[in-house]
Amino acid sequence: MNIAIVIALILLVACCWISAVALLRLPLGMDRLHAVSFVSLATSPLLVIVTGLQTGMSLGTAKVAFLWLINALASVGISHALGRLMRPRKGGEA
Repeated sequence: MNIAIVIALILLVACCWISAVALLRLPLGMDRLHAVSFVSLATSPLLVIVTGLQTGMSLGTAKVAFLWLINALASVGISHALGRLMRPRKGGEA
């Protein structure tokens, strides 16, 4: 196996573990939301890199890159909407 693929996969697993630990350790909901959105945005480019190194520029790599784009756009929108829902109101409790 190529050393670049191994390094990318190690980074991918490390990002998942960092996000899991942050999800368990952070006290506030907004902080936890940040930890969850981090893992989807940090690991998707690594998956594209691994697919590109494994198969070259193929249709499979293009599909994974397209899914990365869709995931990035959707996760940003969902995180923004959830953040607005979790924001405390001016006159009352959160």
